[in-house]
Amino acid sequence: MKLNRGQIGYEEAMPALPLDCLAVAAHPDDMEILAGGLLALLSSQHRRTGILDLTRGERGSLETAASRKREWTAASRVLGLSVRRTLGLPDAALTDDLPSRRRLAQALRDLRPAVVIAMPVDDHHPDHRAAAALVFAACWLAGMKKAPGLRGVPFRPKAVLNAVSPLGGEPALLVDISAHWKTKVQAMTCYASQFAGTGRPGALTM
Repeated sequence: MKLNRGQIGYEEAMPALPLDCLAVAAHPDDMEILAGGLLALLSSQHRRTGILDLTRGERGSLETAASRKREWTAASRVLGLSVRRTLGLPDAALTDDLPSRRRLAQALRDLRPAVVIAMPVDDHHPDHRAAAALVFAACWLAGMKKAPGLRGVPFRPKAVLNAVSPLGGEPALLVDISAHWKTKVQAMTCYASQFAGTGRPGALTM
């Protein structure tokens, strides 16, 4: 299966085929840090990969929404993503509430990912914790036949995997991304606003 790597945008049409893997991030740059190597590995295997950012991350730096979009667009191309979207939920105020669950559940029905990668459940950032809870609830809601306010056929992913926080945690599943480490780092360094303009991972502005 050949990927259409030109599909990098935020309000684009539904991909022609279901996604193999969708990473749901609280903010742009989260999944580049947590799962960028895995996404690069899957893309190299001609799997359909995507990132869904719950917020635009506009409050996490001194940058504007437009400059943040340039960063995540560049990173998406580096990782070879098939699709990238945002729900536009409020940055620094993510909440696992019913309206947010419905919006994410609808996106899951549209994209139909076989595997979902979620944020760490025990992260230090409140938005990250809320995002993890939101993914769990939305995956359940998306599969309900009588879920109110949702279009399309009920759907649930085959697996939901929570990433491990960089600050600690014991992983239950390890994937060797050695061959794609440089790609992961390249994607991370697309976010100059988050790495203090140094071009080097390590100086995150959080």
